[in-house]
Amino acid sequence: MMAPAPAAVPPASARRCYVRVALAVEGQWRVGTWRVDGGGDGAEDRVLVAVSRLAGPGSAVYLPGSGLRGSLRAHLRETLDPARTVDVFGPEPPEDRAASQQLSASPWWVLGAVLPDGSWQVRARGQSGIDRQRRAPYRRTLRTAETVAPVGAGPHVLVYLRCDPGDNPARVHDVLDALASWRPRLGAGRSTGLGRARVMGIAHRDIDLGARGDLLARLAAGGGPAGLDALLAGPDAVIRPVDQEHPDNVVVSVEFRLPDGWLPALDPAAEPRTEIDGSTWKGLVRSRVEFIARSVGWRVCGETVSGNSPWQCGQCAVCAVFGSPVAGGVVEFSTTPVRGGSEPSVRLRNAIDRFTGGARDGALFAESVQTGARMRLEIRSPGDVEPWVARAVLHAVRDLAEGLVGVGPRSGTGLGTLAADTVTVGPVWRPHLSGPAAAQPPPAEPLVLGMAEIGAIAVLEGAM
Repeated sequence: MMAPAPAAVPPASARRCYVRVALAVEGQWRVGTWRVDGGGDGAEDRVLVAVSRLAGPGSAVYLPGSGLRGSLRAHLRETLDPARTVDVFGPEPPEDRAASQQLSASPWWVLGAVLPDGSWQVRARGQSGIDRQRRAPYRRTLRTAETVAPVGAGPHVLVYLRCDPGDNPARVHDVLDALASWRPRLGAGRSTGLGRARVMGIAHRDIDLGARGDLLARLAAGGGPAGLDALLAGPDAVIRPVDQEHPDNVVVSVEFRLPDGWLPALDPAAEPRTEIDGSTWKGLVRSRVEFIARSVGWRVCGETVSGNSPWQCGQCAVCAVFGSPVAGGVVEFSTTPVRGGSEPSVRLRNAIDRFTGGARDGALFAESVQTGARMRLEIRSPGDVEPWVARAVLHAVRDLAEGLVGVGPRSGTGLGTLAADTVTVGPVWRPHLSGPAAAQPPPAEPLVLGMAEIGAIAVLEGAM
């Protein structure tokens, strides 16, 4: 007598969805590591912040999918409820890795990111830590920082995703709907404006690996990004609309002009700078906010120096807003393009002998000055901040507009002196202002303040 045959197990769903997301990068970005380049021949070592590259010829820039997955998960938390996020993207690891937790694989895979040829270029520039008291560079803090700059209108990054939804097609639909409003951030340096990106196109295709036609189409397309591009170029691919309308979180915006010109490059033969980096704006505003706080008797970091670097306590309100080694900040300073202005003109200068009062021999040098340029500083903040720090930021911007602090090299000689007439305060920071200006309707609209109105706002009102 033969044993009865076991009951047939229904096959798992063989449906699969491939997705390609085209991203336009709105500024420079960096994913990389710190390393030390040996100076050689007795020269000092120099720190290099290098972007990650693929091994092999060409040394193409590498963008790992792990950061993109984290950014997408964070976006899903905002658009879906937590239980739904776990279902479509898998559970998060426990904070205590030793604790037991039932984990399961996510139905969504980030297959990788590709930077199309001709859509990017690597830029390198020198950076140095600045002494907040002397407004001069610290010794041994000079470093070279590389960033990836977008070229053209995009797309600059192509992200490839795959989903095996099983018997639940909503796992695909929910994520595709959320992708339409995704605003990913790439890499490090977010508080200085690096890594801002937006979705400019979404293409996807559902296939059934159990169906002969779909299986043959998948095999014929081939592997790698080129194979997925061929699959998504077929008649069965779907192009989804993109929804990128959302609040921009601009809390401070000011249009600066340079009445006396600035120094776009120390070397007249070098390519002139066409933008002010977000790290420059952040350093200027933060140092001024710390100065204002100390002037009114508020204890903040920055006045104590440990070794050869400014001390950041990680506990005061300034660190909470601008960031520290303990935690990141909640404000973002965008890189500012320099618009208009004259062609840089070369002028000759000579060092003066302090003993004789005459010109020093062999000390003639040239500098290239550009006049009539303009630039717009924008500060963004997705969350709330300590009210007195927000008011101090406005006073710091007012100090910049009155020429107390300059931008760029040779600011001590008057170059880089800024001027502005008004400051626009976004709705998020309007409740932090005091006086009649803060009560002007409507409260959901930006508020334009003159420099004299900022001077009437008390920094520490309600903060003690």
